[in-house]
Amino acid sequence: MVKLKLFSKFQLYALIGLISVFFIDLLLPLGVAIGVMYLCCFLFIVGENRKTIIAYTAITIFFISLKVLIYFNLQEVNWMIISNRLISIIAIFFTLIIVLKYRKQKETKNQLQILLNAYKDAINHNIISFVSDLRGNIISVNQKFCDVSKYSREELVGKRPSIVNSGFHSKIFFKTLWSTISAGNVWRGEIRNKAKDGSYYWVNSTILPVKNDKDEIIQYLVLQTDISKKKKMELENLSLRDQLIAIQEAERTRIAQDLHDGIMQMLAASNMQINALKAICNDHDEGHTSLNVLGALVIDLLKEARAISHDLSCTSLQGGIISGLNKTIESLCSECNVVLESNIEGKRFSEKLEIHVYRILQEIINNTIKHSKATELKIIINQENNNLYINTFDNGIGFDMDMINKKNGLGFSSLKNRAKLINGTVKIQSSPNNGVVYNIKINNIKELKTL
Repeated sequence: MVKLKLFSKFQLYALIGLISVFFIDLLLPLGVAIGVMYLCCFLFIVGENRKTIIAYTAITIFFISLKVLIYFNLQEVNWMIISNRLISIIAIFFTLIIVLKYRKQKETKNQLQILLNAYKDAINHNIISFVSDLRGNIISVNQKFCDVSKYSREELVGKRPSIVNSGFHSKIFFKTLWSTISAGNVWRGEIRNKAKDGSYYWVNSTILPVKNDKDEIIQYLVLQTDISKKKKMELENLSLRDQLIAIQEAERTRIAQDLHDGIMQMLAASNMQINALKAICNDHDEGHTSLNVLGALVIDLLKEARAISHDLSCTSLQGGIISGLNKTIESLCSECNVVLESNIEGKRFSEKLEIHVYRILQEIINNTIKHSKATELKIIINQENNNLYINTFDNGIGFDMDMINKKNGLGFSSLKNRAKLINGTVKIQSSPNNGVVYNIKINNIKELKTL
């Protein structure tokens, strides 16, 4: 059997109260105003919904007016009694307005509180967050931070964020971070942290300065998302690219060796045979001319094969990056004047870094000669602290960046992929008739020795 609930507890109290006050009102003389007692009954339903409040307001006004209607006499109109009742009704109306306004504010506050709680739950389940003071001491942390870092709340509060420092990032990295947020700006970046159990995890971090009404920084809010899986996949992809490029380099070396030991030797032998035939055919002008043409062709083929072999192999890197580039520039058969400036002359780096830098610049030089129609290419290579900066400028025809971005050219993708393998980035700037500018930055390089 279904039970029907017609009234809530407070609605019932209010209704009983109104009826009781009405009967008391009937027993009292007409001149006595008991509007306050009606108002007290009305207050029982302050916490009810809007419709209920309006309904009870109407009932209250009806009961206040009913006594006057029952005892109303046209011949003896008592305006004092009527005015008292009107004052009670007006008071009820004002109370209604105040109550409805209060209800609206309360409902808005409840909705905001629900939304705030939902945001908090979302943050606690998905985002690492903590608040620090101006010195960097942690004031509060959420549970997600504790779960990921393996530290308890008590172990984290009062400590500096360096408690999870993995030692991966340089002092300059954190100095830049602090100078950014101290100036009131938002800092964004990826950080590798170390958990209490010694495991490492990566976070995508956003640090926001919290300001008071005087625009003064009072705290720092840190929001982080765990990107360890993403970084692991990136490292796996980089490892795969590394392997593919290593295979490519091995194949380049093999082809270069085959060219040198096979085709180039055959071309050199052919050139010797042509020279011998020229000596025999001195008296035969037509034959001598044909042999000269054939000899020139063989020499051109020999030069081209030598240039291809040089491009394919990295033997010129035995003296370092600059030595290898100088040999490459010297071997160019082009009207383009290549100028090389550097502060790493004689310095040696890891084989991986040297090969990739050499291949990147080799690709830029080839692109400039073949496609840019430039007459001058300037290459500047400078080492600053642990970073390597490579900038190239040419005076060629340039190109439309929008078209290149749409086509996603293989040449540019190759440059960017190689740069990623050595922790570097490549930025390209160009426009029609304004040449091409490459800005390459390679982070955290390690110098091996100086020749």
